[in-house]
Order: sequence, then C-alpha cells, then structure tokens
Amino acid sequence: MFEDDVTAATEWMSSPARGLGSKRPLDMLRARVETRAFVDFIGRLESGVLV
Repeated sequence: MFEDDVTAATEWMSSPARGLGSKRPLDMLRARVETRAFVDFIGRLESGVLV
C-alpha cells in the first residue's frame, strides 16, 4: 500500500483513521476483534471502498 515507503507507513499507522473510528491503526492490533477490523479496513482501502 505504501510501496516500500517506511516513513509514510509508520506515520499512517500512528495517526487516527476515520475508517477505524478515529483510532490509530497501531492500536487496533492489540485485540483479535480489532485486528480483524483493521485487516478488513486495509482490504477496503486497497479496493477503493472508503466506507
């Protein structure tokens, strides 16, 4: 998704995302349910579905 841009990926993981209820993607990886929501969100972004 970031085409090997580690800086951009790190910044994105540390910033609140509207599609995740304004949670930081990094924080979503702490619980199994939230990890699944995070993976689903990435899939929607890659597919161009932003809802």
